[in-house]
Amino acid sequence: GEVVKGFYAEVPVTLKLRGSYHDVALFFDAVGRLPRIVNIDQLRMGNPAVVEGRTILNVDCRTTTFRFVDK
Repeated sequence: GEVVKGFYAEVPVTLKLRGSYHDVALFFDAVGRLPRIVNIDQLRMGNPAVVEGRTILNVDCRTTTFRFVDK
């Protein structure tokens, strides 16, 4: 749920991703290019497995974006 902080609210979203390290890095790069602020924290990577010759990771993280609160 949203957390109101005065004139803005934090909007957290929990993500579970699966892909190669390169795929995950490209995803984070794309998030960084969004026209709004998105923070990524609580990042955990693990359980590497080789699938069709590629090392695949499970990634858990939380993203937080922000919105203005209308009065």
